[in-house]
Amino acid sequence: MHKLTDIELHQTVEEDVINPDIRDNIIKLLTSRNNWRKVSNVFETSGNLLIVVATILSFTSGVYKIDSIAYAAGCVNIISLSFLKFGDYALSESEERNKLLNDLLLRVKVNPMPSNLPEIKNRLCNTPDIEYY
Repeated sequence: MHKLTDIELHQTVEEDVINPDIRDNIIKLLTSRNNWRKVSNVFETSGNLLIVVATILSFTSGVYKIDSIAYAAGCVNIISLSFLKFGDYALSESEERNKLLNDLLLRVKVNPMPSNLPEIKNRLCNTPDIEYY
């Protein structure tokens, strides 16, 4: 039986176990990051549309003096807030997956992926400094 040296064992473990696992994790993180972003878009859009519906119902209840429409407006508004909150959670999950992905990519010496979010922070930070006199 062939006995592996420490270097051969290290190379075998790296090639047969670690590298395939890293590749699978990168693929899973890419997919997960994009899926969470899509979920965020769907829930935030739905939440904003439900706010419009709640507003219309609220004004309608005031015009026609029907309490059940006011109740429906309140219910739709609560649902819209829940949708918006879950959309925010999904966005934070997408960002978390992006950070994990970038950490993994840096470990294998690959350039990191850009964030799914618009780079608002960079635009704000690139404004000229204000000098106070």
